[in-house]
Amino acid sequence: IINGLSVVFMTFYIGKAVDTLLGKGQVNFQALFQIMALLLGITLTTSVSQWLIQTLGNKVAYFSVADLRKDAFKQLNKLPLSYYDTHSHGDLMSRFSNDLDYVSDACTAIFNQLFSGVTIVVISLVSMVLLSPMLTLVVLISTFFIFLVNWLVATNSQKRFSAQQKIVGDISGFLSETVTNQKIIKSFQYETNTQESFNTFNTELQQAGQKAQFISSLTNPLSRFVDHLGYLAIGLVGGLLAISNPGVITIGIITSFILYASQFSKPFIEISGMTTQIQTALAGLERVFQLMDEPIEKP
Repeated sequence: IINGLSVVFMTFYIGKAVDTLLGKGQVNFQALFQIMALLLGITLTTSVSQWLIQTLGNKVAYFSVADLRKDAFKQLNKLPLSYYDTHSHGDLMSRFSNDLDYVSDACTAIFNQLFSGVTIVVISLVSMVLLSPMLTLVVLISTFFIFLVNWLVATNSQKRFSAQQKIVGDISGFLSETVTNQKIIKSFQYETNTQESFNTFNTELQQAGQKAQFISSLTNPLSRFVDHLGYLAIGLVGGLLAISNPGVITIGIITSFILYASQFSKPFIEISGMTTQIQTALAGLERVFQLMDEPIEKP
């Protein structure tokens, strides 16, 4: 909340600073220097609060994943032997290493960017409505289209990420069994068969990963494109309002709104940039929960 307030206040006072520059020989230097001193204090507050967010976010992410890994290992010891007979050992190991590492990385990104972004969105929305409801509407429309793009791409790519994680687990299981039983493979001259099996797995992973990454990678550039159209709309509508309502809508307010539009849409664009990371983590988390939900051995 402190970080969100400081970021929004900085944008507001930058607009105020612009309005002190009335024209040639008409600069209100006293007000400008007061605003600059205030901005310096706000900048320090923003930096300290951002550092605290990252520190706390890292702790929450790593401690929660450590607890999840501990609970999953307890579950392993309670499962019946029949479960191990029907599930690849390498795939189980992949759930502890690859899948939970993805979850940890995504949690760190979410806590460091998403939660602070939500507070900025709420506070900046209130500030924008107080300054100009019309320009606020322009920002909201562009943000809606950003959200729509993210949702459409995310729904289409989630299934592909789940398929990708399943193949990663299959390859891990295959490699674990192949390396462990290398003596048997060589004794029965089974190298060609294992090579062909590996090539099949590897090709499937390459194709599944390429499709998942391609669809997911569309989110960020499309979001930024819509965001930049929003800048143009603010400049156009704000300019027309400034001409028709001189003194009510100033150049400083338009400047603040251009920055507010960036702040308001930034969390949505950051989410789009984290889409691949989040979806990979969700696919990994699903695989870990499958293990946790397995019925344990009865006494």
